[in-house]
This record gives sequence, structure tokens and C-alpha cells, in this order.
Amino acid sequence: MQKKIINKINKELDNNPDLIIKPLKDITIIFFDSLTNTKTINYILRSISHLSKPEINKLNRNLPFCMSNSIKENDIINQLNLGSLVIITKNDIIACVANADLSRGISEPTTEPTINGPKDAFNENIMTNLGLIKRRLKTNTLATNDLSIGKHTKTLVKVLYIKDIAKLEYVEKTIHKLNQIELDGILDSGYIKNYLEDSKAFPTIISTEQPNLVTTSLLEGKIAIMVDNSPFVLLTPSFFIDFLNVGEDYNQKGLNISLTRTFRFLAFIISIVTPGLYIAISTFNQSSIPAPLLINILTQRIAVPIPSIFEALMMLIFFEILREGDIRMPAKIGASISIVGALILGDAAVRAGITSPIMIIIIAITAICSSIFNSPDMLNALRWWRIIILVLAATSGLIGVYLGIVLLIATVASLTSNKAPYLAPFAPLNIEGLKDSFILLPKNQRKERNPLLSDNITRVR
Repeated sequence: MQKKIINKINKELDNNPDLIIKPLKDITIIFFDSLTNTKTINYILRSISHLSKPEINKLNRNLPFCMSNSIKENDIINQLNLGSLVIITKNDIIACVANADLSRGISEPTTEPTINGPKDAFNENIMTNLGLIKRRLKTNTLATNDLSIGKHTKTLVKVLYIKDIAKLEYVEKTIHKLNQIELDGILDSGYIKNYLEDSKAFPTIISTEQPNLVTTSLLEGKIAIMVDNSPFVLLTPSFFIDFLNVGEDYNQKGLNISLTRTFRFLAFIISIVTPGLYIAISTFNQSSIPAPLLINILTQRIAVPIPSIFEALMMLIFFEILREGDIRMPAKIGASISIVGALILGDAAVRAGITSPIMIIIIAITAICSSIFNSPDMLNALRWWRIIILVLAATSGLIGVYLGIVLLIATVASLTSNKAPYLAPFAPLNIEGLKDSFILLPKNQRKERNPLLSDNITRVR
């Protein structure tokens, strides 16, 4: 039996040099050297060496020192890929947990810095991430559904929700979508996110590395999706307002946060509309601004030989390239590039007559307002709509700006997240939901959950 199984494994794995096969006494051990912990294997082997032959024949009963279980012949390769030590005896096949710890430790969030809140973040180990959630949620109603996705990677995916809070219809839709994914491999949660989102522009699923935010979302009735080897957890359904708010808002006074959230929404509008509004006012609707300001703008543009629309597009493109370079470069080099691009080149462009000082100010305001978002998908959506409104303004003036805003509202209003309205709690209107939207009322005044997320809307006080 042992020889037949070993020949089959060698054939399927094509004599992989990383595969270790060792016959010992009446057993054969098999493991991947790169996936297992040498100390654990040595400990198991020393323990086996003290067993008698009858005890070896019933080895699974005599291995209390490790997590072991009997497996079928077809599961051997899967267990080896998980980092297990497979022991083949005369009568049984046993898999022992001996995987090496290949993940990094728990560190602070890098993409979502926290000022006043927990400092721990998810890492690439899905069990560690699950532990960070269970450390916060000590309830027996936290449900976990395990899926294996990817033809070659067979990536472990966990769907988390609280049974007595989350709507089961959302859970079933999510699991159904996940089961329909057919890919060679899932290497990150971003692969799954693209299949679950209902929109190609605005993000409808939150991707976060903060356990605190995931826990808060689960208590509201949302569903969390964990992917092995990814430090980012997906949250669905997610609404537009969720991308303007951050997890640490709930650690501060509601009055202060309400003002901050208002500023965030204004920054969202300004980052989209400002370039187009400037083009419309300076080109078509010059009577809508005071004459001294108009004269000042036109005076600055006398030395610029290109039309305003091309000037704005050129500066926006250069800024986006600068932002991308700043992200991809190492931290120390990236800071230098930002200084050179923003200060030296900007000043040189004005002096050379390629652009006007007012355009530099417009692009700077746009960049500052868009920097409040840490979601790459939201930043990409802002880029698209900024350009759309800019082009409409260049063809129709303020009418084009108004048309662009109407199209933006109509587009956002038509979106859904896991079939839930994207603009909730504004459309459909929910008074309880408004207490945690642009304004944040104290906890004792927020007595109900969003009915779109949960049938159990009453919070425990």
C-alpha cells in the first residue's frame, strides 16, 4: 500500500525536489520542506521512535501531542500543500499539523493610519486575522463559512457574519457569488472583490486592514470576507457614506465628528467639480465672477499659449503621474520626487509660460481634497468624474457642470451593493440611519440598526 501511494504521489508531483519522503520502521513520512516546521517534525519523529509496533499500527490514537486526523488517499497532496506532515502506516494515512509560520507579525495599519483607536492590523495569515476578530467578538453567534476558490491555488476564503444580526439573504447571495468564481488562482482579496462589486466606477465593497472596523461592521449586520494570504478583509454591503467615514470616528465626540464628516463631503464635491468649474467660469461664463478677479485670471493666462481645457488636462495628468510615482517609489525617494515635481517643476512651468499660477492653485486644491480618501477605487472614481465634468464644462460652460453633477447623482443613485441601495440611508430615507451619516449622534441616541442590513434592528443597551 505504501509503495503504491508513494509512486502515485511522485508521479503527480513530478518528483518535486522540495518533497521529502522518508521510510521509517513500518511507516513512511512525507512533507514539503519549505512548508513545514523542522522542530515540529523532529518532535513527532522522536515520539514515534518510542512507540512499539502495535502502537504504530494504531498510530492515530497514540499521537496526542499534535493535531492529527486520518485522511483519504485523495487528500494527501492537499494536506501536503497546507504544510502538514503525512504519515502512511500499514492500515492508515495520518496528517499531522506541522506547518511553518510564514506570516509576518501583527503590525500597525499602513494604508489606514489610526490616531485615536486600536493599532493592530490584519496580516497574510487567515487564522491570525480570524483570531483578531474573535478576540473582540466573544459570541457563539459568529458564523464562519469556509470556501476553497481557485483551480490551482485552492485559496481558503472565510465568510463571517453574526447569525442573529445579519440578513441571511445577503449571506446566501454572497456565498452564491463566491461559488461561481472560476479562476486559476486567487492571490488576494482584490481578485474576489472584482467579482462581487456591482459597479465599474464607484467602489461598492470596503477593503480594510482594521479589525476594529470589521468588528463594528459585523455588529451592524454586514458580511466580512477573509482571504488567505491577504491582509485586507472585504465588507459587504457597503454604502456611499461608508467611504466618507472612518472607524475611529466612534472613539470621538459626535459633535466634532459631524463637522469633520461635513468637511469630508465638501472635499469630495470640490475634488470633482473644481477643475471643471474653473474652466466654465474662465471660458464661458465670465460674467459670473467679479471683474477684478476676471482681469487677474486673464492677465495670468496671457503668456499661456494653449487653451484652458488642454492646460487643465495636462496638469491633471502630470499630477496623477506624480501621485503614482510617489506611491511606487521607496519612501525616501518618493518624498524627493514629490518635492521636485510639486515645487520645482510647478514653479518652472509657470515661469516658462506653460501653465498659469491660478491653474496650479486649482490642481493643488483638487489634490488636497482628494487626499482624504485612502481607497484606490474611490480615487479612480474621482478621476473619471473629474475628467467627465471637465470635458462637459469645456463644451457647455456652467450648464455642462450642472449636467455633470446631475449625471453623477443619477449614477450613484442607481448603484447597489449586494442588491442593497448604495445611497442608503438617504435613498431610501431612513431616519435612524441618518443619525450615523453626515452627522454622528451619541450612542444612546442610536438605538436601531439599518433595516437594510438587519432584521434585528434593536441594539442592546
